Amino acid sequence: MIRLDKDKARDPFKELGKVERAIMKVSPAWAIRRYANRQRMVAAARAYESIENTRLRRKRQDARSADQINNVSVDKLRLQARYLDENHDLARSVLNALVSQIVGTGLLTFPMVKNVSGELMDDVNDTLTKLWSDWSKRPEVTWENDWAKVQRLACRAWFRDGETFAQMLTGNVSNLDHGTAVPFSIEQLESDYCPVGLNDDSQGIRQGIKRNAWGRPNTFYFFKNYPTETGHGAVNNLFAGAASVTLDNVKGVIAPNVVHLKHTDRVRQTRGVSIFASVFTRLDDLKDYEESERVAARIGAAFAFAVTKTIDAAPGTTSAEFREMDLAPGIIADTLAPGEKVESLKNERPDNKITDFRGNQLKAVAGGTNASYSEIAKDFDGSYSSQRQELVLQARVTKLLRGEFIAAIVQPIYSSFVNAAFAKGLVDLRQADPLTIHDAEHVGLGTPYIEPKRESEANVSDVQAGFKSKTQVILAAGDNPREVARQIETERAADNEKGLVFSSDSGSAVNSGVDNSGDTDSDGSPNVNEPADNDDADDDDADRAADNYVEGRTYEGPAGKLYKFTSGEMVLVDAA
Repeated sequence: MIRLDKDKARDPFKELGKVERAIMKVSPAWAIRRYANRQRMVAAARAYESIENTRLRRKRQDARSADQINNVSVDKLRLQARYLDENHDLARSVLNALVSQIVGTGLLTFPMVKNVSGELMDDVNDTLTKLWSDWSKRPEVTWENDWAKVQRLACRAWFRDGETFAQMLTGNVSNLDHGTAVPFSIEQLESDYCPVGLNDDSQGIRQGIKRNAWGRPNTFYFFKNYPTETGHGAVNNLFAGAASVTLDNVKGVIAPNVVHLKHTDRVRQTRGVSIFASVFTRLDDLKDYEESERVAARIGAAFAFAVTKTIDAAPGTTSAEFREMDLAPGIIADTLAPGEKVESLKNERPDNKITDFRGNQLKAVAGGTNASYSEIAKDFDGSYSSQRQELVLQARVTKLLRGEFIAAIVQPIYSSFVNAAFAKGLVDLRQADPLTIHDAEHVGLGTPYIEPKRESEANVSDVQAGFKSKTQVILAAGDNPREVARQIETERAADNEKGLVFSSDSGSAVNSGVDNSGDTDSDGSPNVNEPADNDDADDDDADRAADNYVEGRTYEGPAGKLYKFTSGEMVLVDAA
């Protein structure tokens, strides 16, 4: 039930103005339209002040879609970013920092296939690890780059160009030798190969990519050669539009065989945009400013004098002609005319404020590109707390970007690799859980430690408290847990064979649960015949600690000295 205000119920046109009431008698529809327009004007007048254009603040707005903007700008942004990469040291530092953080020496992949019971299948995982290691030596069609180099090139193109492509080739391919046990290769393609100017709404093709009704890519179209190279159907104009780019001079590759990593900020954005897009102006200004300061410093560094005259100078003297003066230690200048004197030109370059100004500009660049300021500026001053804070914040960014890189590039390629290995009969996955066949841990370089001892002690505490597993700690350091376990097992077997025990051995006195540091004989050797003076351990604990010593085995004692357990006693091993 709708309740009307009493006054409005008596006069439903109360809010109409006098003019509108007069018009109402002639044309009610006209009156209503005028009233609606007036209400819209009132609403516009009450809008946020921040959207109003004033003489001092001009508001820039763009209602176009991301693809409409990219149609006219993405190619030019890409070329400008490449120019900066080639000619601007600061832009290159940004890219080097990002690639180092995300990829570094290469992301490591550890297969994690499980059976239906949820247990890791070590044999299958070891087989996949060996095959992946072999494939990583020649992963791409040219055989010029290993897997780590492929990742770095892809990551650099992602940030610099805004996107990167790769075609996955499996099985028998004409004129292609995979060069590895698994018949699988990738072909890296720069973003120029996929023409932004290829658009056909009737076929759902937008900026070189064909999509279905839901916006999912179906087919990617690529030039067969770089677009500025002549011959082979290439288009010479890099900014070729729909008039010059047709389906006749490109090849189509179905979406499942293509990986596309792109930097986007908007939903349904077809092509990626360079990470430098928002900092181009700042980098250009900073480059020009530094160049001006360098030129001024060079001019100021040219040691020069000026000959000045006073009003008392002798008439007729002149210095219009170029004059030279030989300078030497202790020289007496006696060639000056009366009233002349020599003054050195003051050099005020470079400006002593340039360091602070440049640092603030680089911080803004770092914020706009997700790079680490300390790394791009090579400025590592600051306290432990400030350095750790930057490290923690940058670790979050690295984790985010690395996850995006893995999801778009590494994992799809690894999944296709596993499929190719299984199709070739190189790995038996029949007993594996189908949902885990493509499971793997992709690990990059661990977060560097400012104080390794503190971080290591924290890891030990977390593992002992059950907050972390040893596997998590090893993976975070960028190592293979299974390989580390094998190495430890091999080393301990060799140490046991030689009768050596170190603090890392759980059977040594150091890790026996009893502190024997204060219980030594007169010669300094550990006393195993007396209970340890440990308030936290009773005599039974001391007896169990003594039982851990093995006849004939060598143990590490105080001050790092080695002792041999013989006939129930510790005997110092002769250093000679």
